[in-house]
Amino acid sequence: YAPQNITASSDYTQPNSAYGGPAPGGAQGKAAAFNEDMRSWWSAATGTGGEWIQADFGKTVSVNAFQINFADQDTTAKNNLRDNDWIYRYLLEFSPDGVDWYTLLDKSDAVAEPNKAQDCSHDYFELAKSLGVRCIRLTNKGSVPAGGKFAVSGIRLFGHGGGEAPAKQDDFTVVRNKADERQATVSWTAVPGAQGYIVCYGSREGAQHLHYQVIGGTSVTVRNLTLCVDYWFTVDTYNDSGYTKGTVVKPAPWTVPPLVTPDAPQDPVPKDTAKYPLYEAEDARLYPMSGGPAVADDPAASGGKSVQGMHEPGVYIEFTNIEGGPGGEGKLWLVYACGVGNSLVNISVNGTALPQTFLHGTGGWSNYKGVEIPIFGLTPGKTNTVRLAGAGIGFNPDYIQVIY
Repeated sequence: YAPQNITASSDYTQPNSAYGGPAPGGAQGKAAAFNEDMRSWWSAATGTGGEWIQADFGKTVSVNAFQINFADQDTTAKNNLRDNDWIYRYLLEFSPDGVDWYTLLDKSDAVAEPNKAQDCSHDYFELAKSLGVRCIRLTNKGSVPAGGKFAVSGIRLFGHGGGEAPAKQDDFTVVRNKADERQATVSWTAVPGAQGYIVCYGSREGAQHLHYQVIGGTSVTVRNLTLCVDYWFTVDTYNDSGYTKGTVVKPAPWTVPPLVTPDAPQDPVPKDTAKYPLYEAEDARLYPMSGGPAVADDPAASGGKSVQGMHEPGVYIEFTNIEGGPGGEGKLWLVYACGVGNSLVNISVNGTALPQTFLHGTGGWSNYKGVEIPIFGLTPGKTNTVRLAGAGIGFNPDYIQVIY
């Protein structure tokens, strides 16, 4: 539920050294106790008994359960550990009309017992039956553990607001960032009566299992997409009286860059290794860790090993801490084997997808050849990450060098 008015006994307004910015305080701080964001919180000026925070929801709502998340503001835990004798003592009260108050939960005299898991900085309780609640008040009833201040990152009430669920939201757009396709921005028009939105997405059209909550806004940039993978999005709406799923699914495809065709492959002779380090494929990070590419013995490969299984969609190997010289543009010397005619490789440098590259067949899976592929986006020194991703056609990478 979103409160209409929030008051408190005091507000802590001193700098929060632990996070390098101002601590929650004033009106914004009080709202942080109800904004569904664990990264923000309200804090009273002290941790002594009697500090309180109170909210009026503007109407009587039905409540079945509640949760209190304390924020541990300015605690000084010994060796950064929480002891078994930590416990919060508080009184939670409610009012059905803003006039008369009743006890909902009294933990004023709570006692911490060693090894009994009494360290409850995130208390959750379900009620035996629903209650009509208009106002809620939380009062500190004892010294906050480890010398901290009375601080709350979330007072959450669960139930029903007594109204109607919002209309569905099918009017939205999805734009994938061409410069960094790990990002996509979803925008939509506001739905009357909606308190928030859930952006749902996934790598299959019928399975949007990842979620991003947006409160009070009409856009979000999702930044955890995988390169070379298509995604699909929907937008759901909710308020204190219900949840409405969107019915329109929109794609955010990976944009296949223009195809680059390097010159005919050459004999796999390493470049000047004194200047350009050689990076073996078997030492790269393989993804996924199981069921994807795998290191295999091959006497014909450099170091006697190569990586196989690059034909599966979505798999990749990633080389890190690659020397990029002065940065900027360069060439990737890729030594590989391909025994099925021709292949394709998707290359990214430091997270930026480069044009898809055509790989000539080498005449056999143990017949290794090298090609020079133009690359860009290098940063100076050993700071670069180079990713080789499968494109549905197999090739076995042996090693790479970055020529600058």
